[in-house]
Amino acid sequence: MSKAIRVLLYELADPTGSMPPIDSLLGSLSTKSLRDREAVCGGTTVRLEEISRVTHPNFPAPHWRMTFCRARDSNWPGQGTPGVASSDLPLGHGSVLLEQSSALYFPHCQRLVMQYNHSGVRVTKVADFLTQQAVAAAGSTLGAATYNAVPVLDPSVITRYRKHSDVTRIDVLIDDLTKADLALFQGSSISGTLRESAEEGTERVELVFSVDARIPGNKVSRSLMRRLVPAMLRRNNGGDKLMISARAGPTGKLVDLNLLDAAKQKTISQTNIVVTQGRRYDTTSMCENLEGICLGWAW
Repeated sequence: MSKAIRVLLYELADPTGSMPPIDSLLGSLSTKSLRDREAVCGGTTVRLEEISRVTHPNFPAPHWRMTFCRARDSNWPGQGTPGVASSDLPLGHGSVLLEQSSALYFPHCQRLVMQYNHSGVRVTKVADFLTQQAVAAAGSTLGAATYNAVPVLDPSVITRYRKHSDVTRIDVLIDDLTKADLALFQGSSISGTLRESAEEGTERVELVFSVDARIPGNKVSRSLMRRLVPAMLRRNNGGDKLMISARAGPTGKLVDLNLLDAAKQKTISQTNIVVTQGRRYDTTSMCENLEGICLGWAW
């Protein structure tokens, strides 16, 4: 069975207007060496492995192709054959395993299209990496400004959520939690729990909020929903979960909604990607497939 590779669409921009244009920053990064394209983001070393500015006949303006890598420092995979015990991978002295994720950035509309790789660099780390690079170039003049990556949402899912206002259960999974996520949940009822979890190094948090759905009119507090749902949608880490059970009124029929489906996403079949001799996805092939997806995306 062919593996489906998830692709997500984000708006990547500077909400304050005080950061350098991302197009200019990427132009500067494209001239730097690999060693100068590294940063530690939330305890993870992130490297901009490849970057190039391309012109495509089906797009109105040039865009950027990028591949980000993160080092896998421990619990490496082994190698094996049927009936034979696994063994270590033969890596050279000083070498580490690198997980790669490819992305496209379209400056004319501030859209980032990103391959989801559970073990690779995710969109929050991309925004953090670019912020660090901009601050390093400009010094302290930027203050606390940052780049933000916000998922582009499908309005039909949001409409369904708004129609089913009586929520009886919320299932939340926050994957790959870091201290950088705490600002998203500031002011919510779970902010203290997440802060303590992040400070103790917890990487995965699961929470359930529920009331007895058999009692008409029973529902979860709307104040919890007002802060939690937007925070989860903005974060939209590919491993997250936000499921709710809700009804349109006190006696309505319960329906289950996956709110993270509100983020625009598509899939690529693994059979469409050229694979290297070492079984990595060829980055040029991956970027070409990302461009193919973009052609069918109404922005």
